[in-house]
Amino acid sequence: MIRKFCEERGPSPLLKQVQAIWLDYKYENWRLYCFADEASAQAFLDRFPGEMFDPKRDRED
Repeated sequence: MIRKFCEERGPSPLLKQVQAIWLDYKYENWRLYCFADEASAQAFLDRFPGEMFDPKRDRED
């Protein structure tokens, strides 16, 4: 369903696999779909569960 959704909307998003490590040392694997614009990302969230991620705001350097 995700692949079909992305194909219908135009250029496919960049897909990244990341591992989140929390302060309590809990690990989580996440799949990030990186869209060129916020409107495409919001359309994705309207259709599929998830959370908005802004790399400039939501990660440590």
